[in-house]
Amino acid sequence: QVLQLIFVIFMMTHLLACAWRANSNFDVHAAQFETNPADPVESYSLAVWWTVCTLTDSPPTDPTSHHEMWFSAGVSLFCYIFGSIQLATVVQVFDNFHQESKKVTQQLKIANRFIVSHRLPPEVNGRIINAVHSGHYQDLAVGDFKKYIEPLLSEDLRMEIFGHVHGDLIRRFPPFRDAKEDESLMRKFLFRLVLGASTRQYSERDYIFEEFKRGDTMMFFVSGRAAMTSVRQKAPFATVGPGWWLGENELFWDAQTYGSGTEYPERSATCRAITQCTTLEIHRNSFKDAVKEFKLERWYNRMVAKGVAGESWGCQVCGEPDHFVNWCQHAEMRGQDKSPVAKASGSTR
Repeated sequence: QVLQLIFVIFMMTHLLACAWRANSNFDVHAAQFETNPADPVESYSLAVWWTVCTLTDSPPTDPTSHHEMWFSAGVSLFCYIFGSIQLATVVQVFDNFHQESKKVTQQLKIANRFIVSHRLPPEVNGRIINAVHSGHYQDLAVGDFKKYIEPLLSEDLRMEIFGHVHGDLIRRFPPFRDAKEDESLMRKFLFRLVLGASTRQYSERDYIFEEFKRGDTMMFFVSGRAAMTSVRQKAPFATVGPGWWLGENELFWDAQTYGSGTEYPERSATCRAITQCTTLEIHRNSFKDAVKEFKLERWYNRMVAKGVAGESWGCQVCGEPDHFVNWCQHAEMRGQDKSPVAKASGSTR
């Protein structure tokens, strides 16, 4: 808003300077200030100087005709009105800034009181403060839209909007662009998934999920970087970054087909944020509801069968459907082992 205001001030100064140059007896004024009216730089500088003086105080020269007098009076009236609008805009900008600062300051005070009363270690303190700041910025980015605009929109329009916002991201996952399914149907299916998905923020060093714990969401990384580690798997892992997906097994888990007694699968690795991360997370239940809504049971069963057979659902680095990320020639693994044993265990599910 401040930048827009500055731009408007510069444009209005320019237009008023040009108007005064065209509607005044410019040669008389130029002679008074020893300015060459034929020189465009000197002429424009004089016109801008006259305009700035008129905007801030009063015209620096007396009018040489009735026409000039009325023009100067009109400019002065305009300056009074424009100055009032300017002042109101500046007050509103600073009031908005004050309200936002007041809110985040209150949140930080509450966090600090909790930290002091519980004597938390410095590492945890920093993560709490980072979470407050990242949550504040996330609220600034989408909070007003969700609060004031989204309730006014129909479900179809909301699906369309959020589908376009995140559609390219989740379409990187090969099963979501399966050529065997109708493209239009899959597009609507993806828009439904995005509408039901949740956006989450993770601060640096936050655990995004942990190995052996129950998994019920698949996530797509919008921004940030994270590290994967595993006690059970011996294969190296690439650094997770924007465009990656994790937890696809959670969506295509079928206890009966896998011969398991648990309704939800366990996480096969631990994921921890290296930098602040933003993820788009699809819950297993909303995914299955969307599969039923769009009658994609055959597609779902084919994907489950791929998982049971130990086949890949796609590579997070290159987006190809025929190999795991650990097999990808474009992936850079931390502590990479080129042996066949390492390649044979390559899954990030």
